[in-house]
Amino acid sequence: MLAARQTANCWHGTGPILVTRTRRRGGVCRAQTEIPSDPVDPVCVGFKPSTCNTNVSVWQIPNSPDFPPEMRGARVLMLDESGNLHSVYREGQALTGAYWDCLALLPAVVPEGPVAILGLGAGTIAHIVHALYPQRQMHGWELDPAVVALAQQHMGLQQLTNNGCLVAHVGDALADSAGVAPPGAAGIVVDLFAAGQLIPQLTQASAWASIRRRLAPGGRVMTNLGAAPVAGMMGRPDPAVATTRQALAAMAEAFEGQLSYCSFMTGASANMVVITGPPISSQDWAAAPQQLQHLAKSSWEMWKGSNS
Repeated sequence: MLAARQTANCWHGTGPILVTRTRRRGGVCRAQTEIPSDPVDPVCVGFKPSTCNTNVSVWQIPNSPDFPPEMRGARVLMLDESGNLHSVYREGQALTGAYWDCLALLPAVVPEGPVAILGLGAGTIAHIVHALYPQRQMHGWELDPAVVALAQQHMGLQQLTNNGCLVAHVGDALADSAGVAPPGAAGIVVDLFAAGQLIPQLTQASAWASIRRRLAPGGRVMTNLGAAPVAGMMGRPDPAVATTRQALAAMAEAFEGQLSYCSFMTGASANMVVITGPPISSQDWAAAPQQLQHLAKSSWEMWKGSNS
């Protein structure tokens, strides 16, 4: 999820900007029956009622210089009125320029075997992994069937499931049953947010211990914990940063302190990305695809306790 903060006429996420001039009836998005070939404003191309989220919708962003280059012509998934973007899709271009690219480093530093995605959303991470590691099998868990249905229809998810590289499961990603067959997943990506916030279960060590049990020997977990501490600086306490710190401490307890983390900066905001396991050498990071080498060379820091 890309966190958002509201200004007078637009949403600024960690990079993307979504103008809030929308077409709504009765307080909810109504999908346009005819999509302009060159829209000026964001257009709602798909909407489904949901029992899990406030308002599940897919929006087409105009291919316009009024929007950041990484968002022009993309489709984005929104789950509520917060302006947070939960998935991004642009046909023929897997990389996003946002934290999802960083999570796609995981297959480069884990053994062969399937990768599990807890928090599939509309499949942004799955698209990147398939583009860069086409031989990797993936299993993704998404709680909301409305999200999966819209992603299949409007964000390329059906293509991934049809070609056999992704099995999309509708269900609770934190359930013990949300795992692949023994010996387990070579890598697990965790990207779980609700109502614009990191889900509270991830501030508990027991949740991370459950996730750890689903790993194959030598496997690692990589996660987006939301707002990085840098976002809470400038003398303004940020509750989201406090939640990130709690989740990081919970991970450290479950993984015996074997964590490395970095702040993925986009514009003025940052997401904390964490990977478990022993320190990763520069030689190991060299196995990452060339398109991600700049991220592999980021300032990864080892967990050093509660003051990290």
